[in-house]
Amino acid sequence: EHPTIRRSTVFKCLGLKERGAVANTCRGLSELVQRCKGGSRSSSGESEGDGLLDVWSSLDFTGCRDAGVTFRAALQRPVVAGNVRHLSFEFCREIVDRDLVVLEAARLSLVSLNLNALHNISGEGVLAAARGNSATLRHLSLYWLHALPSASVAEVAKACPRLEVLN
Repeated sequence: EHPTIRRSTVFKCLGLKERGAVANTCRGLSELVQRCKGGSRSSSGESEGDGLLDVWSSLDFTGCRDAGVTFRAALQRPVVAGNVRHLSFEFCREIVDRDLVVLEAARLSLVSLNLNALHNISGEGVLAAARGNSATLRHLSLYWLHALPSASVAEVAKACPRLEVLN
């Protein structure tokens, strides 16, 4: 029997190294999803598989090395691409514009995106990420992007009509 897994509990119990291992491997993901989807109902009546999908609604790569490669690999899994709504690349030194262009092409329906302290991205990368999620993006964090031109921030604000928080 598999307990219901919630995104709020899974990654809190893992250290940074373990989180990276989970995100990097994605091995057995489809088997795990299928096994849990076929599982029994919890005492609250909720399907145990439904809770598993919540795990993928929030991807936090904060401080992880190879976050761009890992994220692109995770997007190859429909269960990830179809469910991610919150994404953080905060302090991921290796993230570059091409990683953000992937966000434009993927059309993920992100609600929140954290790009804090990414020193290797430009206004074009930020704008690409915003355009790809313009219909759903409500929270965008761009703190410590010293090289980001004010004009790019204004373009992002125009491109995202539902944006509520721009940090």
